[in-house]
Amino acid sequence: MSHLAALQAISKVQSVWLQEVLNSYSTDSHAQNLLTQLAINSSDAHGFSLHHGLIKYKGRVWIAHNSALQTKLIAAVHSSAIGGDLGVHATYY
Repeated sequence: MSHLAALQAISKVQSVWLQEVLNSYSTDSHAQNLLTQLAINSSDAHGFSLHHGLIKYKGRVWIAHNSALQTKLIAAVHSSAIGGDLGVHATYY
């Protein structure tokens, strides 16, 4: 039983896109500045906050200035069943 508890304590499931967001911070100077500031104080007056290494703006995940990642995330949400476009006929009628 102790092995199971230890495994649960160190196991963590994380979305691939979320890891890509975290990785994008390393190549963005603005993200690096925010991370430095938010490491001292986990929130600021402009609405930015830090949660487990993830920068949020007004409670929402902040995406660094990485146009490839931004395009990928927009396309993924747009084509998903819950946030996507249902097509011309569904929109038109």
